[in-house]
Amino acid sequence: MLTMRPRMLMLGRKFSPPKQSDAEQWKKVEYLIKHGFVFQSVYRLTKDNKKVAVPYPQALADAPAFVKEFASQAISTESK
Repeated sequence: MLTMRPRMLMLGRKFSPPKQSDAEQWKKVEYLIKHGFVFQSVYRLTKDNKKVAVPYPQALADAPAFVKEFASQAISTESK
């Protein structure tokens, strides 16, 4: 019987793992990764058309709005 191993995913250098016991933060990490945000740089355009780096959300509750606003910068995490 063949068993599948969990897939490894490279995260950006900005990723800092939460404490193992911080389930809420791990849920946020999982949510962001599932939606294509692997802790790469994300930018917002200013009025004068300059890119400004945007911080990742601090709380799970803020993650859906972040994902929606920056969806065009998400990275596909599907297996190839």
